[in-house]
Amino acid sequence: MGLQRLPQGTETVQPSENELAMTRYQGRHVAEIAKKLSRN
Repeated sequence: MGLQRLPQGTETVQPSENELAMTRYQGRHVAEIAKKLSRN
């Protein structure tokens, strides 16, 4: 997933609540993997 459309010029695009939730989940998932890998 990612941006649903590209901004034009100086227009800014705010992420949706769904995109923010996916980003938080992905960040936690990557942090858990990194934590497990650092134990080795």
